[in-house]
Amino acid sequence: MENTARASDSEPRADIAAIDSFVRAQMRANNIPGLALAITHNKTILHIRGFGIAGKNRKVTPQTPFFIGSLSKSFTALAMMQLAEKGKIVIDSPVQTYLPWFEVGDKNASAQITVRHLLNQTGGLEGGLKENLSQDADMETAVRALRNLQPTYPPGVKFQYFNLNFSILGLIVEKVSGQSYEDYVRTNILEPLKMERTFFSKKAAQKAGLAEGYSMIMGFAVPAEQSYYRYLVPGAFLFSTAEDLAHYLMAQGNSGNYGNISVLSAEGIAEMHRPVKDIGSPYAMGWYAVERKGHRLIHHPGNLGVFRTEAMLVTDAGYGIVMLINQNNNPLMYRAMADGIISLLTGGKPESESAWMTYRRQSFMLVALLLIVHAALYGWSLTRFTRWREKIHDKSRRFKVLHILPHFILAAILAFAAPALLSRWLNRDATWIFMFEFMPVFALWLSACIFLTLLKGVIKIRILIESRKQINSTY
Repeated sequence: MENTARASDSEPRADIAAIDSFVRAQMRANNIPGLALAITHNKTILHIRGFGIAGKNRKVTPQTPFFIGSLSKSFTALAMMQLAEKGKIVIDSPVQTYLPWFEVGDKNASAQITVRHLLNQTGGLEGGLKENLSQDADMETAVRALRNLQPTYPPGVKFQYFNLNFSILGLIVEKVSGQSYEDYVRTNILEPLKMERTFFSKKAAQKAGLAEGYSMIMGFAVPAEQSYYRYLVPGAFLFSTAEDLAHYLMAQGNSGNYGNISVLSAEGIAEMHRPVKDIGSPYAMGWYAVERKGHRLIHHPGNLGVFRTEAMLVTDAGYGIVMLINQNNNPLMYRAMADGIISLLTGGKPESESAWMTYRRQSFMLVALLLIVHAALYGWSLTRFTRWREKIHDKSRRFKVLHILPHFILAAILAFAAPALLSRWLNRDATWIFMFEFMPVFALWLSACIFLTLLKGVIKIRILIESRKQINSTY
């Protein structure tokens, strides 16, 4: 059953039914498999609910864990600000103060990059590592690999989004606190905020019922495996639930307070939410600060292969919104959904969609077009069989084989290579049974391609046999 909780009578009378109806309509139109929604207002959870599926025979609930992607960065930023308020770090100090061995591809930049630069994503680093690290590599291995990465800008000059900035920060948390990153965050953030179903490892999240991710293929949601990188946990790979994140948003939106617990001072929260104005960046510390739809928002998306998070604080109205989605094929649409919820909460109406048809309808139209084109090309090729009969009359056996064999090779490639490539893309075994179950239109089209390709080869063989019979009868 879908789970919901409502605010007390003292809270604003938001039209919850309209919000739920809007979410369901968007999920139907865009074929979203599952979504967990939480809405807070000041110090209260106004609404919390699960929609759709978390996997086969599993419903999404507010307690279903999801990958939260880059919303993880705000947890690391909060940890750093806590350590700063305890006097254990100075955020304007160079990284080398806490990690003496730290270096990037430029010696001067290595000494100039500060903790604040990393928090603001202005460290001058972007791109990827020169080394191929295993998914299970630890943070220190990844951070040491930065010695081969050449900065593209001097520190503090330009905003450049770089996930490993927060791996460096996670490592500083460990060195300064004397605890593992996981233990520090659990003790100083999760436990005070009663976030009992937030996890640091995929294995732990799976044990607690982690939602399955879905890719969108030919208009159908298809189960897909989401990769997990241990060394990117502080920046991209925490797992949480709508219920836990409702607690987190309340602390972020109420000057660091959750109930009688304070995880950071009001000044510290304000600093976390303050963007870098002097370089024109909207990025603060693990959060973006922007003006949108007439409201000031503190927000951060989570953007992974098959998971999407939209988390935001509508600061001028006291609302917090988090959406956890087990699909990520259209980030602009998810952002529009969040904007629609803001409009419904603040007395407006969601803007009408500009898309003239849904993704599934677009996919059906595409497949129909492919079938029509394929049928037209096949029909055209049939008219050429008479010419082919005349063409092969005086040709060698090798020539004839080279004109027939490619049809059977292409059919074999379509039958075996296509599922293999799909398996590699989805990171799971995409058998023909799987394709007919989850991508029936695509499977039918691929089957038609294979059948027609084989049929052309068989017709050519038949023409060749008949031609030989005619030659023999002549003699």
